[in-house]
Amino acid sequence: MSIYGYMSKEDERTRKAMHGLGAEEEKIYVDDGGTAAYGEMLAKLERGDVLAIKSLGALGKNYDGILHEWAYITQVKGADIVVLDMPLLDTRTKVGDLTGRLVSETVMEVLSFAAAREHTTSERQAEGIRAARERGVRFGRPASAYTPKFIDTVERFRSHEITIEEALALTSMKRSNFYYHMNRLMALGMIGA
Repeated sequence: MSIYGYMSKEDERTRKAMHGLGAEEEKIYVDDGGTAAYGEMLAKLERGDVLAIKSLGALGKNYDGILHEWAYITQVKGADIVVLDMPLLDTRTKVGDLTGRLVSETVMEVLSFAAAREHTTSERQAEGIRAARERGVRFGRPASAYTPKFIDTVERFRSHEITIEEALALTSMKRSNFYYHMNRLMALGMIGA
């Protein structure tokens, strides 16, 4: 039996905790931004080995991915998982003790239910947005309608007839907003660039 560690990013406290579980330095893998470290570790993982991870996020970016990896490691590979941030998620069984795999699988079922519910809620939300768009509902900030007075003030400022302070006083705007809308007018072709 070997103990492996996998971290999605370098973390000295996690590394120390993995050493405390018995993981040797050469069996601790750190994500390098791709999937190479994870794949390499997964290829070496065998039945009876233990994989220590800091959190469930190390197994995937969403619950479906996490559940898939969890099942693959525990059922297909036959290895145990220890999640350092969630002590209940430790599949190692102890003789005469009901914790371990049973508790971990129950917790994963609860997380799976939560993931499915979240997915259903997201689908319903997307359907609602799609239906609203079909009815003509527009989302986001309403388009700004520039008044002739504002356009005139911008043109006077750009031609150096007035200062920025005078332009701000005439438009009751902050400097950053004034420049934003001036640039937007140019981008829209409402004034010369």
